[in-house]
Amino acid sequence: MFVRDGPRNALSQWTCMLVLLFVFGAYYGVTGCSEADYVSFNGICYKDFAEEKTYEEARQTCARDGGLLAMPKDDAINTFIHDLSGGAIRWIGLNDINNEGQFVFEDGQTLEEASYSNWKRGEPNDLGRRGEDCAQIYTSEHAWNDAPCDRTWGFICQLGTEVGRACEREWLTITCAEGGTILVSHANYGRTSSTYCTEGPRVTDTDCTSETSQDIVSETCNGETHCSILASNSVFGDPCVGTHKYLEVGYSCVQPGNTTATTVQMTVTTMDTQGYCPEAVVETETEPVVFPRTEGGDFSYSVERCPSFPGK
Repeated sequence: MFVRDGPRNALSQWTCMLVLLFVFGAYYGVTGCSEADYVSFNGICYKDFAEEKTYEEARQTCARDGGLLAMPKDDAINTFIHDLSGGAIRWIGLNDINNEGQFVFEDGQTLEEASYSNWKRGEPNDLGRRGEDCAQIYTSEHAWNDAPCDRTWGFICQLGTEVGRACEREWLTITCAEGGTILVSHANYGRTSSTYCTEGPRVTDTDCTSETSQDIVSETCNGETHCSILASNSVFGDPCVGTHKYLEVGYSCVQPGNTTATTVQMTVTTMDTQGYCPEAVVETETEPVVFPRTEGGDFSYSVERCPSFPGK
């Protein structure tokens, strides 16, 4: 029997909401975002804003969070941000304001360079006297449409424009060029996908997160032009014993004095040291670093692939 009003109905509604939030968070991996209410997907953090704003106002709102309007550069991200809004029309970070016909993402990459687009048939068409220079996502096909930039719509922001990953016992090195400094938006040491770092045991265990990852990586890398951090239990602890883990970091490079992500060249390098090693001690300039033996079950240890300190 359904009750329209009263405590039972309120409790039922809250229970349903909590279940939905739990399922949504478990499916999309809500971990380690630097700002509240952002949702992590493939290392980038996203947030849906239902409040309607012009394209420029939406830009400024994202910038205040240290981010950009969302940039769907493949089908998986495009589908995710569409579903995040519940299928509503949303501004995305794509426009041809500066050069008619040449659409550019908010991070400066052109649509041609990204090699992905999902325009609705007949779009973009730059319709009307005002022109249509800003892109929005809508319809059940997750299609794009160009619209006047001074129209008001909801929008989606993203934190981080790049993702770096290093398998367990590898070093992840992040470098910002052209004077940019690193701003970490998301970090997790564990495993939330079976796609990456597959040469190890229990790679199908994808519910593995470390609550300290964001703080550790941010403290090491934020404000630096270059940083290296080891994907290791000795750094982050072991959130899932016996599972082959990896470090995933979402980040942007920002110019000094500016909290908004800017277009710079970025590189992520890792050492080819996948696998498990016996305990070892590596001397550094400051102190010895101990690499403890990792529990790998029946997985074969490979001494030749043990890491060495790459410097910072």
